[in-house]
Amino acid sequence: MKQHQLILTLCIIIALSYILSFSAFIDTDSHDDQRLLQILLILISTLIILISKISVEVFQPSKLNIFITAFFLLGIISSIHAFSIKFAFYEEASLFFLYILSIYIANEIVKGGAKLIDFVLIANAAGCILYTFKFFVIYVSALALRSQPDLMNLIPGFSNYRFLNHTQTITLPLLILYFLLERKNNKANLMRMMFVGFWWSLLFVTGGRGTIAGLLAGSLMVYVVRPKYAASFCRGMLSTSMIGLVVYFVLFVFVPFLDGLHPFGAFFELAHRSIEDPTSGRLQLWHRALELISANPWFGVGPLHFAHYSVDINSGAHPHNIFLQIAAEWGLPALLCLCIAFFIGMRNLLRTADYISDSDMRNQTIFSTWVVIGVAILVDSQVSGLVVMPLSQLFIVLYLGCAVGWAHSFSGNKFPLHETTSLKIRSLQSVLILMSVVGILCGVLPNLEVLFGFGAGQTDMSLPPHGMLHPRIWVEGYF
Repeated sequence: MKQHQLILTLCIIIALSYILSFSAFIDTDSHDDQRLLQILLILISTLIILISKISVEVFQPSKLNIFITAFFLLGIISSIHAFSIKFAFYEEASLFFLYILSIYIANEIVKGGAKLIDFVLIANAAGCILYTFKFFVIYVSALALRSQPDLMNLIPGFSNYRFLNHTQTITLPLLILYFLLERKNNKANLMRMMFVGFWWSLLFVTGGRGTIAGLLAGSLMVYVVRPKYAASFCRGMLSTSMIGLVVYFVLFVFVPFLDGLHPFGAFFELAHRSIEDPTSGRLQLWHRALELISANPWFGVGPLHFAHYSVDINSGAHPHNIFLQIAAEWGLPALLCLCIAFFIGMRNLLRTADYISDSDMRNQTIFSTWVVIGVAILVDSQVSGLVVMPLSQLFIVLYLGCAVGWAHSFSGNKFPLHETTSLKIRSLQSVLILMSVVGILCGVLPNLEVLFGFGAGQTDMSLPPHGMLHPRIWVEGYF
């Protein structure tokens, strides 16, 4: 089987997931559509990895992988003590498989080089274009009917418009990178700038504070680290965001005004909402997470189990903070391992700058993009469910694979190819992959009757007195 098939499949599915919907065939929600696509991707990629006999040293003897391995081992211990072992192991298996997938993508990037990076950027742009078409169907319909659209209806394909913001934390910098690398003529440049500006306008119309804060923090970080070489990317961020403001006022303020409608979206409510309720009701969730950490500091309450212990709050199945989420569900030692792994990974990425020639502006710009996205993910995940939702999870996997593979190709550290990997290692990796898939399927298959509308979806476990819970798998999922 040809090389690079998995990453091509991943990019195509991600691109299509912006517009593909199963709702016309079965009784699903937009969130469930994306979860189905994620599971479909897992099954396809598993098949490709096993048939192709592609091997990647997941547990290389490095400091980074020592702490990542410790993180997942602690997750297993936490899962054993959880209320629902099935759902806990689903989360463990899902994250472990996505980790393996990111390492495999990194391996392909090392071998494929610049061509695969370009393909990723093209696939990302294609997905954004598909979604833009879907958006304008709703937008033009609202104008034609002179109907004031609700923000939830204006952003199609997502159960909550915040979930679109989660993807924009990654897709916006990738679009800017594509614009900067593909400069050919003034007309094409203008069209690309206008499109990136439109993508910014979607961020403004939805008032995505976490994404905006993350992108600003990432831009500041890379400018401090590499002021001379990050200037190009930062100028691209600034210029396209200014265009985005103009696009916003034209499309969502001026045009609706001419049609006798009020401005679309939540932009004008942003300042008022930020002053009146800066945390958007997250204080209760954070307080509950701290209570769970205090009561279960070593191994947490179990992966995916925050919903089980916060049903009385009824405002979220996760604490909207990745550090509190891991500490509450996996335990403080697991959080420490994850933080150290993140620190080592970011340090390795920053060290890559030493290997880039001063005249190599292409890779200097790519380096800036990876730093901006990494910091943006970290900042946004402190106030949102960026690392929880299925589509943004796929984009994080894609980012990690591209950034790690690109960094390794520059530092001279190649991932071991399958020709040099022993049969025992390949067999172990195959077993781990299959175990992950089994854990994922065991967590989702018993609840498919809910997705297809065949039943109430209640397991043989008794529901708590407050009613149903949403363990972040399906919208109508129960413990």
